[in-house]
Amino acid sequence: YTGKLSYRQTTRNGTVSNLVNFGVHSDKWGRDLIKNFNITPRKTFTIKPPNLNDELSFYYLKGAINGDGTIAFAPDKGVTVRICGASKDLIYWVRDFCEKYFGHYNLKGVRKNNIYEHKQYYTFTMGGIRGCFLFDYLKKLETPNMPRKWDRPEVLEYVEKQIKKYNDLQTLKNQL
Repeated sequence: YTGKLSYRQTTRNGTVSNLVNFGVHSDKWGRDLIKNFNITPRKTFTIKPPNLNDELSFYYLKGAINGDGTIAFAPDKGVTVRICGASKDLIYWVRDFCEKYFGHYNLKGVRKNNIYEHKQYYTFTMGGIRGCFLFDYLKKLETPNMPRKWDRPEVLEYVEKQIKKYNDLQTLKNQL
């Protein structure tokens, strides 16, 4: 890259971050973003689900969580994967996609997957054992991980324990 770079520093919750911005102007990239990812100008309210196969959709989902999501953790409540967006179509697609692959993980009393409608945006959450399996799968995708979301030791330990406990219960259930 030989174009202009702009640098700035921000502080959030006491953490200083150095940011680098750059712009790329390419008609081909623009067409590819529309064709494959439904990313259009002013995408906030207009973005649609991507035109990707399921394998690539997992990578898209992880990127969306990196950009507009959170991995919430509380020792007494567990892990919740959350993604926010202004596009109803995209958030409902995320819910349906996650249900397709992680909806069968079920324990009595498991937290449901929810979509919350706010004034100008939507939030999808997946918690309980489903949230653990979703987190674990996405974490293992070979992409750069944002440490504050994917590499927190307390979350990794909790998820590992919950998945083991779930698998042990399923083995026991199958033996009965």
